[in-house]
Amino acid sequence: SKPDEDEAIRKGRKGIAVLDARLAVLATQEKEARPLDTLAIALAADGKFQEAAEAAKKALALSPDDRGIALRLGLFQKG
Repeated sequence: SKPDEDEAIRKGRKGIAVLDARLAVLATQEKEARPLDTLAIALAADGKFQEAAEAAKKALALSPDDRGIALRLGLFQKG
């Protein structure tokens, strides 16, 4: 049915976003905050809040003054 197809498309897009973000993190060897933050956001959008929090913690360690990352980390930890 149409709603099921739409849901499959949405899940596929989220999966692609996570994969793209993982590739960016790998390309930067986990040494840049922005790709890690992007990965955290993509994971959270896919409902993977524990993994999102882990990525956000790494991002925050690289950019400790970034209030946006800190705020998102708190949200991801709450689920």
